[in-house]
Amino acid sequence: AIQAAQPGAVILLKKGLYKGNISINGKSGTADKPIVIRGTDKSECVINGRITIASSKYIQVENLTVQRGGYGFYLPKRCDSITIRDNLILRIDEGVVAKQGHRNLYIANNVIIGDNVIGDRSRATWNDEGIVLSGEGLELANNTLAGFGDTIGMTHRTGGMSNRAIDMHHNLVIWTGDDGVEMDFSDRNCAAHHNLFANSTNGISCQMVWNGPAYVFKNVLYNIYRGPYKIKPERAGNFGVFIFNNTTISSGMAWLNYSTEGNELHFQNNL
Repeated sequence: AIQAAQPGAVILLKKGLYKGNISINGKSGTADKPIVIRGTDKSECVINGRITIASSKYIQVENLTVQRGGYGFYLPKRCDSITIRDNLILRIDEGVVAKQGHRNLYIANNVIIGDNVIGDRSRATWNDEGIVLSGEGLELANNTLAGFGDTIGMTHRTGGMSNRAIDMHHNLVIWTGDDGVEMDFSDRNCAAHHNLFANSTNGISCQMVWNGPAYVFKNVLYNIYRGPYKIKPERAGNFGVFIFNNTTISSGMAWLNYSTEGNELHFQNNL
């Protein structure tokens, strides 16, 4: 059905267990006629395997349970205008992996639960990522995540693109082994706002911001083990980081910044 799909096609999955990986490669809908893959019942339309989307445009995948495939969704080659929403992504090491540079991704309203055990802050969790993105014009909103190392954020593996115009907002991270959100390798106009991060080792990482601005505002960080903000140079000093109007709640020291080189750091009105 996927191979035969033309712009405007809706592939509707009935209740059941679908075994094996799914590949969507080189398929394109249009802005007004996307190709849609949709489950009739989110909890009873179950894909036992990963969904790979590569070199494709205007694809929507929604209302499914995706599990046991190592990854939930894997985007190994540049895509444009992909929507991943209203899915349950369970029993995986990594949730949504979109490295090598993409445009106009919309990842929203998913519940994504990794395999790590709550309270595990060891290095073994660090490479397990909930949602990792790179590219331009990306939106990540209203997702609930737990059981990873770095839960949401960006990567330096951009396929030659810069990380620009990336908006991460209204997400709930219940617990994570390392960072709640990584603003790492932002180039410009990236933002993390109106998120709730709980029970993590670090809250928000800026490691590093190439040019800026990178905006961090109106987030709530609860029970952060090490520190709410990690301002750390990975390859050079950070530039143009704006941290405004956030609230952090934890025992012990409010903010121990064990790193250096916070250039053009604007830190105001935080509680």
